[in-house]
Amino acid sequence: MEIGYKQAIRITIREKSGRPIAVLTDSKIMAGNGYEVEIERPEVDYATLEDIEKIDSPILLPRQIAGYLKCGQYSINCQAMQDPSKLGFPVIMTGSRVKIPKEGFVNFCRGKEVKRS
Repeated sequence: MEIGYKQAIRITIREKSGRPIAVLTDSKIMAGNGYEVEIERPEVDYATLEDIEKIDSPILLPRQIAGYLKCGQYSINCQAMQDPSKLGFPVIMTGSRVKIPKEGFVNFCRGKEVKRS
């Protein structure tokens, strides 16, 4: 079963025997006796700058650029919280959430001047 939200999440609920079943109530997964819940979130790896440029959003998330930078999204989050200037590209912090302006990131990767506010 696939649920479309900003990123597809495939949820499979199986009996212990392995027979797949699905129980979804008010967007909450209900797992009762005899059920095992397996949640798989497919990762999207944007390996090239061209892939990132094709993303239809002016804002990027750490998970979208981590593959290109060959680092973990958690590393990007930590550095953005500790000292965002060391990343080299602009970031927007909303609480503990990190957002990256696509134009600034692409300019940084292409060696162009990055505007900072």
